[in-house]
Amino acid sequence: MEEIKALASKCRVATPSDTVVHSECAFTFYTPFSNEKGILVNLNTFAGTIPELAFSSSSSSDAKEIFLRVVKERVEKPKEEGEENKAPTKLAIGVEGGFATDDDKYQVNVSHSIVVMEASGKILVELPYDEATKSSFPDAVTRSVESVINHVGLAVQQDLTAWQDDEEIPVTKYYESLPFVDNGVTISPDPKQWKCEKSGATDNLWLNLSDGFIGGGRKNWDGSGGSNGALDHFKETGEQYPLVVKLGTITTEGSTVHADCFSYATDEDGPVKIPNVAELLSKRGIQVAGLQKTEKSTAELEVELNANYAFDAITESGSKLVSVTGPGYQGLQNLGNSCYLNSVVQLFAKMPEFEKRYSATNVTQHTFFQGITPRNAPNDLLTQTVKLATALTSGVYAIPKEELETDGPTNPKYRLAPRMFKHLIGKDHVDFRTGQQQDAAQFLQYLLEQLDRAEMKKEKNQVKTSSLFSFETQDRLVCSSDQKIKYKSHAPETVWSLRVPM
Repeated sequence: MEEIKALASKCRVATPSDTVVHSECAFTFYTPFSNEKGILVNLNTFAGTIPELAFSSSSSSDAKEIFLRVVKERVEKPKEEGEENKAPTKLAIGVEGGFATDDDKYQVNVSHSIVVMEASGKILVELPYDEATKSSFPDAVTRSVESVINHVGLAVQQDLTAWQDDEEIPVTKYYESLPFVDNGVTISPDPKQWKCEKSGATDNLWLNLSDGFIGGGRKNWDGSGGSNGALDHFKETGEQYPLVVKLGTITTEGSTVHADCFSYATDEDGPVKIPNVAELLSKRGIQVAGLQKTEKSTAELEVELNANYAFDAITESGSKLVSVTGPGYQGLQNLGNSCYLNSVVQLFAKMPEFEKRYSATNVTQHTFFQGITPRNAPNDLLTQTVKLATALTSGVYAIPKEELETDGPTNPKYRLAPRMFKHLIGKDHVDFRTGQQQDAAQFLQYLLEQLDRAEMKKEKNQVKTSSLFSFETQDRLVCSSDQKIKYKSHAPETVWSLRVPM
């Protein structure tokens, strides 16, 4: 514990805008599901890596840092008596008769521990972190760890960015004239005291900003979701008090308040922004300064469901497919309309020149990793290209042959979701930053341009990847009177367009 106390001052509390990498290694596709080592998340930089890369490009050989180790294991739920696997009868996910989610068949066991490790890889101390032990750690460590555990993480942040690009959340028109009921209701600062005033539920709770009523979230059409207490209360009170905020999602960053807000008003009926939410909350005794996020927002839950669901289970259902595995036989998870990206990088992976430059047999070592810290790895294109190319060609993440024909969704430890690569390559492009369908040829050209820039920045004299596709065209003109010939050359291209007359 002394080693942990000595480094407690380095621990930071993650804010909603901080980049927290806790769902996969920044340099590799190893995840908390991969093995018992899991992922180490630095409690100062919030960068997550496998232990071997935790001190990548560190300038000090005797440095030591404090980490949160995250390990996850998927365990199949015991089947109830008489329960059978039935083919889906509805084109829906997670509902009766629809495609099953991982949550329907499996449970995920999560374990955390606090680790102090030296740059040499030697672990000085490792102590389990859970409800029973967290009070024994310094307050700075506990606050930092809780902020990391409850943070949505980089993967969901990136998908949220794409989602928000497609659909901007409006500012509600009711915030200035919202009625306030002076009924003396104040909300306890202790989350354990919060519960739905109708059903007694203690999760997915929404606070009515007019009268202080706490109710459960919406009940979905299939019976899932919350208790519907908050919406029922809105209707029972004459639809006068439309604005609610989800408890547990409120946090601050400087003067900015982040919270999941919703309007039940019939002309809005959706997520909204409430500029004066801090003022409205203070009237109920909630001081937003210092609050930590403990619940996921509605958008985050939706994106997380999409991020964790294997859509291949839908697209391949009923197909007679031959399963293969090993080096060069590695699939990529569809992120939702990402087939254009997957097809292009699979093409690249089959090119010997590309494989020689970007792939590695040892996923922890590559020349392009030199000088790249764990914090910078998610934003370095060459690093992310190495990560993807190695995954596709090395066979390191391949499904063992004995597990190929296993029923149900693929084990998360074998899923390769190229989210970091997709976000990085597309973040500055008006089309590729979204979650919409795109043209593969256009993406190929854009990817080659970005790789050329990154490669020239790294080493000016190396041959550009685009040269593998580069060609020149030449026009041949023949004069009809004297038969003289004129040639005209055009600038190099990477995609040959064949115009088909219609």
